[in-house]
Amino acid sequence: MESRPILRYPAAANFVRETVLPQLGSPAGRAMPLDQRRLDVTDWLHSIPVRDCRILCYDYVGDRELLERLMGGRLPKGWQTENIWTRLDAARQEAFFAEHGHHHHALWDARANQANFQSAARRWSQDVAGR
Repeated sequence: MESRPILRYPAAANFVRETVLPQLGSPAGRAMPLDQRRLDVTDWLHSIPVRDCRILCYDYVGDRELLERLMGGRLPKGWQTENIWTRLDAARQEAFFAEHGHHHHALWDARANQANFQSAARRWSQDVAGR
């Protein structure tokens, strides 16, 4: 993906110019035309095995809306969505980013959310085992 000077986005908020735009095209080789992105995401969603149900978790409604727009309005049949924002532990999130960096990059935000839930599950298991 070509490097885009930040000055081309004068209306963007400082956060977007300073944090989001420099991450575009990262990881390398993942920038692609919209139609190819839609196919790749659709293939990925269909590759996830069905257990009881498939739930796409998100922590920001704008991200879900972008995904739905990419998918043409809806996720494939059989998918549910859940906003997990209120269930995340802020201290665990910040600890993850302090260790790994990459804050506000969708892939790393998802990894932080996963680590947050895994940590909570381990703590819950320890609490139950200790009873």
